[in-house]
Amino acid sequence: MIYRVSLRSLYQSISTNLNRISWDLAQANNQISTGKKINKPSDDPSGGALILAMRSILADVGQYGQDLAQADDWLKHTESVLQNMKNIVEETNIVAEQMSTQTYRDENLDVAADEVDGLMNALVKLGNTRIGDRYIFAGQETEIQPFTETLTIHDPVAGTGNSSSYTGQVQSPPPSARTYRPLANIPAQTKTFVAEVTTEGGIGGNSLAEVTIDPPGGQNAVLFKAVASGTAGDGILIEYVNTGAGATTAAVTAAGPPPEITVDLRTDGAGNVVATAQEVIDAINADAGTSALVAAFRAPENSGQGIVTVTSGLPGEEPSPPAPRLGLFSSRGGLDATAAFRVSEDGGLTWGPDDAYTAGTVPISIWNSTLDRATLTTNLLGADNDLQFTAAANGTAGNDIQIEYVLGAPAPAGTTVTAVGNKITVNLETSAGPVPPAGTIIATAADVMNAVNADPQASLLVTASLADPKGGGDGVVPLMSLTNLSGGNDDITPADQGVQIAFTNDGSPLRVGDRFEIEVSYYQGDEQDLELNVNQGTRIKSNVNGVEALGAAGAQDNILDTLSRLKFALEQHDVDKVSAELPNLDAALEKLTTQMGQIGVRLTRNRFSYDVLDSTEISSTERMSRIEDIDLTEAITQLQTKQTTYQAILASTAMITRLSLIDFIS
Repeated sequence: MIYRVSLRSLYQSISTNLNRISWDLAQANNQISTGKKINKPSDDPSGGALILAMRSILADVGQYGQDLAQADDWLKHTESVLQNMKNIVEETNIVAEQMSTQTYRDENLDVAADEVDGLMNALVKLGNTRIGDRYIFAGQETEIQPFTETLTIHDPVAGTGNSSSYTGQVQSPPPSARTYRPLANIPAQTKTFVAEVTTEGGIGGNSLAEVTIDPPGGQNAVLFKAVASGTAGDGILIEYVNTGAGATTAAVTAAGPPPEITVDLRTDGAGNVVATAQEVIDAINADAGTSALVAAFRAPENSGQGIVTVTSGLPGEEPSPPAPRLGLFSSRGGLDATAAFRVSEDGGLTWGPDDAYTAGTVPISIWNSTLDRATLTTNLLGADNDLQFTAAANGTAGNDIQIEYVLGAPAPAGTTVTAVGNKITVNLETSAGPVPPAGTIIATAADVMNAVNADPQASLLVTASLADPKGGGDGVVPLMSLTNLSGGNDDITPADQGVQIAFTNDGSPLRVGDRFEIEVSYYQGDEQDLELNVNQGTRIKSNVNGVEALGAAGAQDNILDTLSRLKFALEQHDVDKVSAELPNLDAALEKLTTQMGQIGVRLTRNRFSYDVLDSTEISSTERMSRIEDIDLTEAITQLQTKQTTYQAILASTAMITRLSLIDFIS
């Protein structure tokens, strides 16, 4: 069978083919005009995805390049400033070397002191260098001026190793009141005050002892809270009793000592308790005797309408010493004046006396009294066996006191002490054998401490305390050669330097060994790194913080402290102390040189990073070009071929579609 093709179908086919060839011609013209094979994702979905990936890589390369340029700028600027700092220290070193020769008059030393003061101020100004509005030595606190010309008291910070559940705030005076007052007769120095808790207990404040009595049943728990704050509220005894059929109303009585509250529960006439928690609360609060001791409340999530019961046999009841008595509940938790702490002014190397400072809600001044007393921290090998000996007398009189550990008598003679003049000899207890072998030292740090403090003569010279009260002092001590106490200074008078601390109450206890640090320094920034991405997964440090540049608070290598001591020595016309600072100036130069060397390493690394980025950019661009760009010669040839084809189709179509008389007849 022969099928006839209608003119309609024929025209539609011709039109479709002409449109397709026209679109191909337009695509070819567009590719030639743009030079790109792919101008939109639909031109080549797979190729378009690769192009987008390459463009993303190139965008990252551009951003990495900007970060590298910023890091280079920051590091080069920092390197230049460090070089200027080094020049200042070198100039200071020259002054110190000249003034240490004992060939200059006092007025020359005074002039040199003024010169060192000016150099110190110049060093601080260099430490406050900015790029734009950002300080380069401030760590991540780039908007904060990192250095001040006078010492500043920082906020107290809880130690990271604290075992306490304490979460209350640690307070110090507001910034406007934090004026650190250096002592007149010693050089101003950076330092870190450490307040360390020495007694188990709580914190200052309006903390109240309390107890919740929660008999079996629902909606019947009562919270009793002591009226007096602190430990005065500890130990108030509370007892619910059933006096029998005659008690038709709730009644309370208070007696003591110790403070004791008896609650006579209402019954139904047959001896069954029908008193509710709310009745007990009302009776307690209405009675003058009991309300002077405690205030009663519905415990949280209780309506107070539940029936209470006698307290005998309930979980948590406590006997009343000395004779056990069931049915008593004791309030606990008073925290006022229960936690004491000692203070160190050198980051924990030496300490003031134990239990000298008591926590409170009002900020109190802290002072390490060992500054005007000679001290010795044994720092012996072993665990938990170090003691600190603090001279009883103020000033340099304690510098001549000597301590020595020697072998003593075997057990059970114990550790003994002899004191002759300013010499204290500790006779360490040894083993009588066989285990450990005879002659082996078995004396602990606690044994030594107790023996020294108990000896009438030794205790007139020194006070012995554990260097680490958290440890307990149960480590065995070794022999120790004759060693002098040192550090006493007659010119130091304990005074309020403006450093204060207070603990606010949140109801959780402080623990022995918990530490809180208050830094006093010229530096106000932090010790964080500024890092920039310079490649995928690669970051570089672009800054040097103030601690790295000039030293940490209280550290031996703190450059500003060195200059401050040098200035003080020159003002005091003490040539020996001037000479003593020369090694510290050499260490300062080495510190700055080390930082400059590290910057040089980072800049070299940046150059390698630039090379990697250049290589990545070239390879990504080439790969994208192979996918995206056209071969112009080939494209023009294909365009000419398509144009010829298009013209031929047009001519053929004109021939095919020419109508005849037969077409009309048929």
